[in-house]
Amino acid sequence: MKHSAIVVHDVSLCKMCQKRLGLKLKERSKDSETSCFICNGKLLSLKSLSNEIVTKLKDYEFETFLIGASVPHEILDNEDELRARFKIKGKDGIKSQITKMLSQEVRLATKKVVNYAKPDLTVLASLSENSISISLKSIWMSGRYVKLVRGLPQRSGDCPICTGLGCAQCNYRGRSADSVQSRISDYLTTVFSAEDCSFIWLGSEDEKSLVKGKGRLFFVEIIKPRKRFALNDKLVIKKNRQKRSRTFYRSREIQIKDLKMLDRRMADIPQFEIVARVILKKNSLANPLDQSEIQSLEDHFRNCLISVRLSRKFRTVEKGIRSIKVTSLEDGERMELEIHCDGGIPIKKLVTGQDGTVQPNLANFFSSRYEIDKAMPFDILDVEVKEGKEHSRKNRFSENSEAFESEFEE
Repeated sequence: MKHSAIVVHDVSLCKMCQKRLGLKLKERSKDSETSCFICNGKLLSLKSLSNEIVTKLKDYEFETFLIGASVPHEILDNEDELRARFKIKGKDGIKSQITKMLSQEVRLATKKVVNYAKPDLTVLASLSENSISISLKSIWMSGRYVKLVRGLPQRSGDCPICTGLGCAQCNYRGRSADSVQSRISDYLTTVFSAEDCSFIWLGSEDEKSLVKGKGRLFFVEIIKPRKRFALNDKLVIKKNRQKRSRTFYRSREIQIKDLKMLDRRMADIPQFEIVARVILKKNSLANPLDQSEIQSLEDHFRNCLISVRLSRKFRTVEKGIRSIKVTSLEDGERMELEIHCDGGIPIKKLVTGQDGTVQPNLANFFSSRYEIDKAMPFDILDVEVKEGKEHSRKNRFSENSEAFESEFEE
């Protein structure tokens, strides 16, 4: 059953405010549209505002959007005053009407979809400041990197000139340019026209180490991407095409491989295993390990569990070692260790026994007879992610997680 509109005679209201509140003017003045008691003519400008939004959105790639509005307080106060005066309930407010009208205009002009849960971008229209701001939802991706040269650190440190503030030397990023992080970030921010990247690493390695094989897995948040679909043609794998590794970027220093789009930020951190190669040098006066000592070492660490005291969490966890293969080089002057173990084991401490945080360790087998070659501390030959829920660990991506303990610790 329809209710008759409430007739008012002592206020000036535009047609849209009358309809929204169910009011009707007793006498309509010529300037009631521009001198509306509630919106003061603001609703008349929504068409031009929506046109301005559509023009700005041409610079962005998106499929879904959401529009919010910032309305002057006096408009909201005036509407509340009339609602209280005429006991109006159950009607949309002016802010809701504004967002619906703008959304409708933008939807028709762009052919995109309104999404209230997880829009690709959110537009905030300020009627008080006559401004438009656009917030972009981050893109989450996973990928792998292969490091081809020694001397390149994984993570970027603060710029030595500005100490993180941003300067011309670091291109106003506040961090050093020579790192795996900076190479991947430069590539992705360029491809997606993004502002920055935030990384989550599965383990790390010394800057003098190489990363080979399929590469080390990483997760990355691409912040404020203007182009959301830049890699879609490369990321989509046809059903009839066999799954294979794909290189997206290659330079003299690194390769970026197997980039995949994620639906959301991952809630679970996958467990992983690594295969690492460590080169040891014999101290000048020491005797080389003989074959029986090598065999004893390999037997002891075959499918065994070790205890690792986490430096950042002050607790001990159990990690597994699948195998350690020892190869004598140059008549025992050097040794090559191929270690297959769980990720998160500090390889240097496993080998040297430094500070006793890894037990048992290899130092018990060759004591001070060998030391790690500092020129090439260890190389990552492979990183394999364990599949299945039983191999995932609930974590909110805290840097304190044992998943992010460095495989090489000083």
